[in-house]
Amino acid sequence: MSTLNTWFDGYQEGSNQPYEVHLNCKCTTNGPSANSSTVEVWFSFRRTNYSSYWYNETGSAYFEVSIDGQYKKQYFQFNVNYNINEWQDNWGPHLTFTISHNTDGTKSCPISAYCYLGISPNNLVCTQKTLTLETIPRYVEFSSVCKVSTLTSAEISWEANAYCSDGYYLVNGQNKKSITTSGKVGKYTVPNLSPGKTYEITTALKRQDSNLWTKKTITITTKKGASFASLPAWNLSNNYIDVNISNPGNGYIRLALYIYLDDTSSKNVIAKALSGTLSGSKRITFTNSEIDKIYSFMKSTATATYAIHVGTYVSQSNADTNVSILSETITSKSHITIPDTETTRPAIDISYLSIYDKNNAYEKFTTDSDKNIFIHSLSTSYVKITSASIAAAKKGASITSYQLILEKNSYNLSVGTEKEIAPPISQGEYSLTLVVTDSRGFKSSKNQSITWYSYFLPSIIPTLKRQNNFEAPTYLSITGKYAIVNGKNAISYIKYKYGLTKELCKTAKWIELPFSSSSNGQINVDDTPIGEFDITKPYFFEFSVKDKNAEHSSSETLDAGTPIMFIGDDGKIGINKYPTRVNEILQIEGAAHASEGFNEITGISNSPATNDSSIAASTALTYTLNNNLSKKLSLSGGTLTGDLTLDCTSSEKRIIFKNCSSAKKTVRLYGGQNSSSTIFGIYDLTDKNVVYMYRTNGDLYHNVPNTFANGVSIANGLSLSGGSPIKLGSAQIGYPVNQQMYFQASGEADYQLYLGVIEKVWALYPNKNLYLQLGTANHKWGQIYSGSSAISTSDRSEKHDIQNLNEKSKDFIMGLLPVSYKLNTGTSGRSHYGLIAQDVEKLMQSLNMSSKDFAGFIKAPKSKPALNKDEKITEEYIPGEYTYGLRYEEFIAPLIKTIQIQQQEIDELKNELKEIKRTLEKR
Repeated sequence: MSTLNTWFDGYQEGSNQPYEVHLNCKCTTNGPSANSSTVEVWFSFRRTNYSSYWYNETGSAYFEVSIDGQYKKQYFQFNVNYNINEWQDNWGPHLTFTISHNTDGTKSCPISAYCYLGISPNNLVCTQKTLTLETIPRYVEFSSVCKVSTLTSAEISWEANAYCSDGYYLVNGQNKKSITTSGKVGKYTVPNLSPGKTYEITTALKRQDSNLWTKKTITITTKKGASFASLPAWNLSNNYIDVNISNPGNGYIRLALYIYLDDTSSKNVIAKALSGTLSGSKRITFTNSEIDKIYSFMKSTATATYAIHVGTYVSQSNADTNVSILSETITSKSHITIPDTETTRPAIDISYLSIYDKNNAYEKFTTDSDKNIFIHSLSTSYVKITSASIAAAKKGASITSYQLILEKNSYNLSVGTEKEIAPPISQGEYSLTLVVTDSRGFKSSKNQSITWYSYFLPSIIPTLKRQNNFEAPTYLSITGKYAIVNGKNAISYIKYKYGLTKELCKTAKWIELPFSSSSNGQINVDDTPIGEFDITKPYFFEFSVKDKNAEHSSSETLDAGTPIMFIGDDGKIGINKYPTRVNEILQIEGAAHASEGFNEITGISNSPATNDSSIAASTALTYTLNNNLSKKLSLSGGTLTGDLTLDCTSSEKRIIFKNCSSAKKTVRLYGGQNSSSTIFGIYDLTDKNVVYMYRTNGDLYHNVPNTFANGVSIANGLSLSGGSPIKLGSAQIGYPVNQQMYFQASGEADYQLYLGVIEKVWALYPNKNLYLQLGTANHKWGQIYSGSSAISTSDRSEKHDIQNLNEKSKDFIMGLLPVSYKLNTGTSGRSHYGLIAQDVEKLMQSLNMSSKDFAGFIKAPKSKPALNKDEKITEEYIPGEYTYGLRYEEFIAPLIKTIQIQQQEIDELKNELKEIKRTLEKR
């Protein structure tokens, strides 16, 4: 582009004042492509005869110009300051025109202009003049396009607006190559390019009439070599992969399959050429030997990633022989997995697993030969792998571990090493599982049935009983139990011996007893008379019971006899009292009278079963007392501590319970007439308070003092003050301070349950932290309603052995089996969502986890109510039966860890996808 400034003389119209007028033209060429110029036109003038320094004129005006057939007119306001001999150059508008040149670049055109002012200098006029513009050099105009591209070449076509006499092309600005031109159109081929590459192709043409060169550059991209859009996740249970092949250049393909064990370990495992110029959805099949190469490289892992290097060749022979590769693309990585199936898991020959008992305990009870039966307490069980042939790894893997699982116990084994195993808690048939793990982590298991029987020493409970509890004739009964050991054990004998002293008992002769034993292990000897024993002396007995394995002994003492009644020299009658004993169980003071022949007792034996003449007792007296006195006094079945006095002298007809050591600790029960009422009352001699109830005319009344000692009040209901508890045996209910009370079931204060205000809130809380629990495995609550969720301890200071969860959490969570179910005890018929604890247990076993590894799994023995030897209700565990449960909150942490692992994998895949997109965009 260039600029030419020129002007033409004009004149002032309508005034004879001396003015100079110029029509100015600024001409700027717009270049060969436009073949035009931009012309800017305006008037300038000056006045030469003013004597003053300045002069000012204002007004409205218009300016019009005609040039090369174009006409423009513009109105404007002016404000001119005249100074003598000073040109007014920018007082009015500039009008701009675009003037097209001739095809040879030349241009001359007419121009005229007129400006109306209306005041001095009146109108400015430039009559038609000829404006000659600067000649524009002329270049050829042409377009170039890539008509055809292949893997290695491109065909360029061009079309010009003028005849061209010569030409050439450049590739990326280099390697100038001549092209043949003839006229306005042409084409040429650019060879030796690379597939999938972008090039700048510059075409240069020389215009025939001007000999000027024109260059045009276009960007072309050759056809890409073959590539795979993406790789599928490959499970080697299939010997093929399905891929989508992009092959725009129709090249021949050779692939190299790489396996990546980690970021640094990879290997070209398979190299093979595909047949033909493939594209689109295709299935690539691998031979068994090729698949085996993958197994061999992945001998220590079941998962890896793989990628395929896709090479493009010009011919099938080049692809087959890997000669002159044109391009290579690498797919993104995808997962490759060796399936955990029967064909890949280790094979197990369980016959090489030896389980034995060095003591041969079972043979103590039977001649039956069974190598898989053991006795709990009589034998130590061992296990040993006798040969490495017990397991064979498959598909290139190797055996890494042997594990034996029995109940909750697991044992790591090695070939040829003996391992002691702990028997189960309860007897029965158990499945002993051998788990073999290979280098990929694949596991196989085989079960072997093993039976353990319980054994314990035979035991008996002998009961020695005198006739009527005090006479000489004595009876022996025995109950007991023994281990039945699969029905092979039996009781050989039960025998006893006795003596007046322990030493004499040791030297006495054994006496065998007839007995019966049941198939469920019970031993029984019915009441058997064993002789008459002096009632004034104790005897020492020793018992022995023997089964097929061992003998067990125990001892008992036969106490001296005790008369049922004694009449002393002072006239007192002692019931269940022996002359030499201090404690009197029951004493009757004063006269005792009972009707129905009590005073007419006859038939007292003259032959007491003792030589002590101070004791009068007989079967007849016992019978009479049992059938007369007990009817009146209702003493049967009771136990009296302290003194019991029947006072018949008082009109109150009292029965006094009295502790002889303290006269103040006496309570009287009395009945009789008080005025016109029949009264039954309790009378405390300590403070003379009477608590009684009486009936008058059929109505029941009571008279209770308001306040007792130690702050106990029962006025308007029972109340406590002064912190005194209500005691119920060893249990108690207490009220230590205002707004607090507690319940205590025993003397252990650590297990108190409080209700009251603590930490500024009302609460039901344990006295000691973590000492009470709500329900048990066998005693559950039906429903718990709460306004908010439960709060569990999560204070770091209250925890230890804190460890981060690992990727095993994902295996655990992904192995869970969510189900819907209905409760057997439910009444609503609604479905619940959750897990089955037994399924969780199996999953944990497969992951080599125990309940110590995961506290969310609960398994507790079932129990049932039972009576102990003291005939008190207790809980008895049911052998082999369990209650299962889950702590669902324990599943939250591994679930969070699994989400984190998966999110990390998602982020990694996103990054890989971004990288692939960047690579594709660059191409």
